[in-house]
Parts: sequence; C-alpha cells; structure tokens
Amino acid sequence: MGSSIKLQLILPESSLISLAGLKIKRESDEKNIKEGKITGPDTTHPLLADKYELTLSFKNPGHNPPTDVSIASFEIMGGETTSLLLGAIVFNIAEGLLVDKNVHGVSVIERDTGKTLLTIDMKPMGNSYYFFKPKPVPAGEYDIEVHYVYSTQPTVIATNIVVEDGKESFVTLDSGIVIEKPNGTAVNGWDLIPSGKSEPLLVVRRGSMGREYPLWSLFIVPPGTYDIYIHVSGMDEPLPVGEGIEIQKGQTLKFNTGM
Repeated sequence: MGSSIKLQLILPESSLISLAGLKIKRESDEKNIKEGKITGPDTTHPLLADKYELTLSFKNPGHNPPTDVSIASFEIMGGETTSLLLGAIVFNIAEGLLVDKNVHGVSVIERDTGKTLLTIDMKPMGNSYYFFKPKPVPAGEYDIEVHYVYSTQPTVIATNIVVEDGKESFVTLDSGIVIEKPNGTAVNGWDLIPSGKSEPLLVVRRGSMGREYPLWSLFIVPPGTYDIYIHVSGMDEPLPVGEGIEIQKGQTLKFNTGM
C-alpha cells in the first residue's frame, strides 16, 4: 500500500439529481472504504494505492431504498490521481406523454451485451419523479426500456444512445399511441407489433379484478410502422384491427379499432 492519493470523479452536473450517493469498495478484501454523498460534478476522494470498485446509488420513487449499480473498477497508483469520467443520458419528454402515469419502471440496457445496467422502479408504490431524470452512466451505447403496469414484457422506447465521457446524451421521447375504447366489446388486451415482425413491441393487458385500466391509456412508443391486434374476451386468437399503421415522430396516434 502506498501513500494517500486520490480518485477524481467527474460527471455531468445535471445527473446529480438522480444520485443518492456513492460507495467505494476495495477489491482485495471487499471492504467498503468510503460511502457518502456526491457533493458536485467534480469531486476527489483520497484513497490508498490499490484496486477498487465504484458503486453509484440511484434514487427510487417514494421512500423506496436506492438502487446500487456497480459503475467501474479502477486502480489507484502511487503518486497519481486517477480520474473517472461518466456521461449522462438526458431525457426530453413531450408534454402530456406521462399524463396517464402507467409507467412503473425504467431500465437502461447495455446495447452490446443486452444486460440491464440500471432499473428505477416503484416497488410497488411511489411516483414517476425519478424515472426520467438524467442518469449518469459510463461511456457506451445504450437502449431504454419502460415497464408498463400489467404488461407482460418491457417496451423498448429508445435505442442506439451513444454516451461519451463527461458529456450529456439527449433522448427525445415525443411519440405515443392511445387505443380508443370500442363500444360494447369486452377487451382483455392489445398488442403493438412492428410491421414485418412477429414479436410485439408493446403488450397491454387489463388490470386485476376486471378493471379496464390501463387498456385505453397513453403509451410512449418510438416512431415506426406497426400492426395492432386486439384480444377480445371469448376469442382464442387475437383479432387484427390495424395493419401498416404509422406513428410519426412527434405524434400521439389515437387509433380507432372500428369495433
């Protein structure tokens, strides 16, 4: 072990709002050497020469405990300051897209591995305040998934987000879809499938105890061309109600099934 030197942690200032703090663990004995708040976008942390792991704690909605994410392994060398630079994913969301409050979680996915880097979740009670706040992440390429209430799978709403050290990467979410409630038809759910594909992008199902929520809610989805299938009560197979339906950038499509 050498003399006390420093880790310099640099991240975009906008992303501080998402953080509850940090933890620095020594890899040799897995001892937490430091745990506390991050006081600014450029902070220094005195450490002895050794190998360490940096974990960031991300705030969750309500009074739920933060989510800890291992961000980087690094080595402190004698006589040197080691610098770690993070970028940030910053969301620009069109006004009104979150009005129905049916998002119950947001995940940041590593595009090259498909692994989930981070999930912010209601667990199960809370609010959406921290879902789309700027997220500090290492440089890399990412996708964003949302978890809709009662959906059987996550929905990818943004892809190919390139994050660079020390920089903000902006993600614009400005398109969505609402299915208009059919008259006199008992609907159990509906699927939004990219045209030419077999797997749905969005799976919507009714809630418990016969409630129709969130069938007729507003859902954020990326621009594209889609087919729409309705699951009608009493029918074994989903009913196709729309083919080649285009959702344009900046558009919230209100779709009438004709039923």
